Amino acid sequence: MRALYIGLLFALIVGLLANFHEANISQHGHAQQLSFTYALVVRKNLEGTAPESDWGFIGSDPIGAFTIDKGGGEKTFTITTEQYGETYTITEMTKSSYIAYGRAEIEEHLDDVEFTKTHVVEIKLATPYVTHIAEFRNLAPPVGGYYKHVDRLAIVAPYLAIATIALAFVLIRKRF
Repeated sequence: MRALYIGLLFALIVGLLANFHEANISQHGHAQQLSFTYALVVRKNLEGTAPESDWGFIGSDPIGAFTIDKGGGEKTFTITTEQYGETYTITEMTKSSYIAYGRAEIEEHLDDVEFTKTHVVEIKLATPYVTHIAEFRNLAPPVGGYYKHVDRLAIVAPYLAIATIALAFVLIRKRF
């Protein structure tokens, strides 16, 4: 009798699994794919004077080309895909005399990621239903149109010379 119950239970489980599989077959005879939805925010910050025109960007498909206001801002994209963990590239169109920095991370960990000097950010959408951020920061050219070059060697050279002379003096005194 026990074997009969086990056999009926097994038949019931197999039947349920077959129905579940059949319910997931689309009208074309293919199994339905899971899809993942991601929020991708492209954020633009500017330090200094805004340029004359908006900032241009190009993103991997399905994002494409878009702009953000010349004073900065952000644009949000909702991406639904059947691929988990796809990597997307966002490229900022460079502007003369502006230095570009970028970083990418999910919103909760953005402060843990340092900016790097780049105008291309790659972001892996690895956590569905969490906001992923590609952030760009530009340093505007200073008033006068050029950056002051700081020659660090010129700053420390006098101190190195004094230290070298003092070391030579100590070594000479010890010898005589």
